[in-house]
Amino acid sequence: MSVGEQAGAFLLTVALGAAAGLFYDFYRALIRLLRLRGAAGFAGDLFFCLFLLAFVFAALLYFNYGEVRFYVLLGLALGMALYRLGPGRVAGTFFYRALHAFSRRAGAAARVALAPLSAARRALARMCPRR
Repeated sequence: MSVGEQAGAFLLTVALGAAAGLFYDFYRALIRLLRLRGAAGFAGDLFFCLFLLAFVFAALLYFNYGEVRFYVLLGLALGMALYRLGPGRVAGTFFYRALHAFSRRAGAAARVALAPLSAARRALARMCPRR
């Protein structure tokens, strides 16, 4: 690889590190909203790590021909650090609030959509009382 190609690969890995930070903030907001603990939290962490590993591996295969060099690891760490110092400071809160608002609206929409079924269940319960 030429120096120009290596510089491009380094900048790409910096962007991949920032994207990994963005994915992590979204995942962290989702875990906070769902309140996953114990085995469910472990399974979520495992899935996230495998997803991130596949994402970075596919990007490295495509852009860097599968070569992992020190500057690749340095670029990933630098990208994550720059993300955490910049937009990462507010992204976690933004994702949590957006997911919370979405879940409240989705819950309200589900209640409206299921209202006829709920009314039918109550009517049947009045017609056929339990003994």
